[in-house]
Amino acid sequence: MDTRSITRLYYLLTAMFTFGISLTVTTYTLFLMHRGLNLFEVNAINCFFHTSVLLLEIPTGAIADVFGRRRSVVMSYALFGLGIAIYSNAWGVTGFLLAEFVVALAWTLQSGAFNAWLVDELKARGQVNHLSIFAKRNQIGQ
Repeated sequence: MDTRSITRLYYLLTAMFTFGISLTVTTYTLFLMHRGLNLFEVNAINCFFHTSVLLLEIPTGAIADVFGRRRSVVMSYALFGLGIAIYSNAWGVTGFLLAEFVVALAWTLQSGAFNAWLVDELKARGQVNHLSIFAKRNQIGQ
């Protein structure tokens, strides 16, 4: 795979991921309230997610360093799917907390590994200028 194909794939995965997150967050609160939670519980679950991300960021970065960035990214997408499956079957606070923890773990597994994977692939092919790629990624993400 050449650098152009790698870059296009990176942009495509970025767009798909951002689109999926955008669809989710627009209905997140309404979904949880429809499942019987009040605003305090919704915010407590959201706070649990962000705390989990904070606590899991460093250990999952080590996982990516030890086992490889590709495995970390693939594992994160599998966990995103599992988290969504748990969400779709949950009706109480406990179920949503479990789903949030799984999604937080998935989030941290891919957070730095996805970009590092791209950099590693481009460096292996002799391309070291990746800042313009990240700039365009931010445009796609917005």
